[in-house]
Amino acid sequence: MVSRTVHVVRELSFAAARSLPHVWGGRTSPHPYRVALTVAGELDTHGMVVDWGVLDRLAAPALEQLDGGDLVALLGTPSAEIIALWLLDQLEPAVPGLVSVQVWETERASALVHVR
Repeated sequence: MVSRTVHVVRELSFAAARSLPHVWGGRTSPHPYRVALTVAGELDTHGMVVDWGVLDRLAAPALEQLDGGDLVALLGTPSAEIIALWLLDQLEPAVPGLVSVQVWETERASALVHVR
């Protein structure tokens, strides 16, 4: 079999309090977020790029900082773009092969940031 790079995507989630001063009058509200981590690499001897459990454990420390927290206190302006950039900064050193982080603010709106 020819060696090829495979991209795999793992979806995770967290919920946190947030407010955006320019939206909704700045009121703080709980909000669910969906996160997609894309990892690229060649298949290992088990036919996988990464074990989902390993990826979950590597991502857990960053997601735990967000889950149940106050995003304004942690990030300032908690837009999907800022959250995605923050997650990329946290996860890039910890997750081998990380290619991108995508954060959905709603079912139809997300921000996607790629590793350079």
